[in-house]
Amino acid sequence: MKSSTTMKPFSPAASKPGADHTDRRGFLKMGLALGAGATLLGPINALAAVTGKGPVRVQDTRVAMGTFVTMTVIASSHDQAAEAIDSAFSEISRLTAILDRHNPDTPLSWLNSKGVLNHPDPELVTVAQVGAGFHKTTDGAFDMSVLPLVQAFEENAASGSPATPDQGLIKEALEMVDSNAVRISPRTIRFERQGMGITLDGIAKGYIVDRASSILRAHEVTDHLINAGGDIRASQGRYMQRPWVIAVEDPKKQGHRPDVISLRYGAVATSGGYEIFDPHDRARHHIIDPTIGTSPSQIVSASVTAPSVMEADALSTSVLILGPRRGISLLNSLPGRNGYLMAADMGVTSTLRWPSRNT
Repeated sequence: MKSSTTMKPFSPAASKPGADHTDRRGFLKMGLALGAGATLLGPINALAAVTGKGPVRVQDTRVAMGTFVTMTVIASSHDQAAEAIDSAFSEISRLTAILDRHNPDTPLSWLNSKGVLNHPDPELVTVAQVGAGFHKTTDGAFDMSVLPLVQAFEENAASGSPATPDQGLIKEALEMVDSNAVRISPRTIRFERQGMGITLDGIAKGYIVDRASSILRAHEVTDHLINAGGDIRASQGRYMQRPWVIAVEDPKKQGHRPDVISLRYGAVATSGGYEIFDPHDRARHHIIDPTIGTSPSQIVSASVTAPSVMEADALSTSVLILGPRRGISLLNSLPGRNGYLMAADMGVTSTLRWPSRNT
């Protein structure tokens, strides 16, 4: 349920794709995999003081979670950087094997198929519980049980039909959308209604990126930036003297950068209607309002900064659905969470503490 504008790193060195040849149509392909939300304008300035012997800058790009994931790290040596990056990518692979709803062999897919999962992986429990929490925080705008609706649109698009799914099918799917009917405990995850299913697309990739960042820090690589198809997690440690600089990209893909922000520690993610169900009707995209079964249209791009990518992911999706007034009100009610919203006419609304460098 998540996509983004492009928040991708802009760095002096060309990155090299890694050996992971995951199918780009695979993990979390509905928006999460194909999105990009910003452009990193550092670390040219951020690393101006790192010269001569000592700290090294290493960048590695691999295909993971259905998108390109780039890790840029500053470490005491190439060996330290390589070991940390390998460990972080291993964690991404491990978690993908749990949370990928497109792979029929994952615990999440088993849950969606059977309606109950006993002895679930603790990571699946954690992400599902967070999803349930965001359902309450956003007054229902974020709803992980929207999967039946998503599948109705996916199947309709796969059939090549230029029309929307039958209204009867949409109504039937809406009756199965209710995060309150998902029972979650460390022992069991269970659906209370037959035919229900959950998609963690709006938070799973963020959770995985956050975990990869934790792995880098565990290897004492505290200066790093992870860019997973536009979902960005930044950390400024002992080597960097200036924050990472990130540009919000033009959702119309015309080369304009609406804003630039500084980020020392935390995350930024952007949601927008960039994966289209129907090429004949660009108003129908992968983000669906779980209350009415249609794509929101008031906002074309919602960027959110938060302490974690998982939270930034969930809030950016929710704000897109809520619209400018309710979306800004939600973010203002959450300390340390800020947003930058672009309407269809490219008008901008932002929270007072949005970290813009242009003001």
